[in-house]
Amino acid sequence: MTWRKENPMRINRYLAKCGLASRRKAEDYIREGRVTVGGEVLRDLSYQVQAGDRILVDGKEVRFEEEVFFLYHKPIKVLVSHHDPFHNRLIYDDLPKMDSLFAVGRLDFNSEGLLFVTNRGGLAQTIAHPSYQMEKEYWVFLDRPLPAIDEAWTRFGLTFRGIHYRPDHLEFLTKEDIDGRSYALTDWPPEGSGNGQLVKIILHEGKKREVRRFFQGLGYEVIRLIRVRLGPLDIGGLRAGQYRPARPEEISALEEWSSMVRKGNN
Repeated sequence: MTWRKENPMRINRYLAKCGLASRRKAEDYIREGRVTVGGEVLRDLSYQVQAGDRILVDGKEVRFEEEVFFLYHKPIKVLVSHHDPFHNRLIYDDLPKMDSLFAVGRLDFNSEGLLFVTNRGGLAQTIAHPSYQMEKEYWVFLDRPLPAIDEAWTRFGLTFRGIHYRPDHLEFLTKEDIDGRSYALTDWPPEGSGNGQLVKIILHEGKKREVRRFFQGLGYEVIRLIRVRLGPLDIGGLRAGQYRPARPEEISALEEWSSMVRKGNN
């Protein structure tokens, strides 16, 4: 989507399309006096952005960019961050050089898998917000066999170090499952991992290191973890470090989901 500068656009919509924030948050910035147009603090929430307007937020100029939506396969030992003082590799090193890209669905340094990356701030915040509970699917390789899956784990969950974890679904994965997705998963099961166990886990809560801590609470160590699905988005054939533009039907599915959960939370 592009914006023709000769067509005025309401200021909150403009700031959202610049990837700065949602429309509602952009209005908060205006109320707080953080937005200037032509060197003057803007107070009018209905202001229409015109061609030639120089707009600053917190003293930094913001510019409209075409909306972009990417699916990205984060490798292990890559940070989901814009900056790192220790000079680790960042996901944005693999992506197009654009301002205001948001990575949705954080993964820790030693985990890999699907991220959704966009400069559309409102959509990114909706997907990432814990209260909207987007479903996420992970494949997890454990350090040793798991004898059985207890139905109570998904019905009641478990508490580990004072935090409660409850997955939506757990199941063992077969060799056919692995072979069927091997185009996207290199070195599965992990080389040298011994007699481990591959398990699929689906959850939506989004607590920090939730998958690892759930299995740690059961007495198992996660050797390798990959997210293969984020809501309607699937990692497909993306190899580690690769990205591709989201397809129109994928964006439509995300927007339909976003609209549905917003209505459900109002």
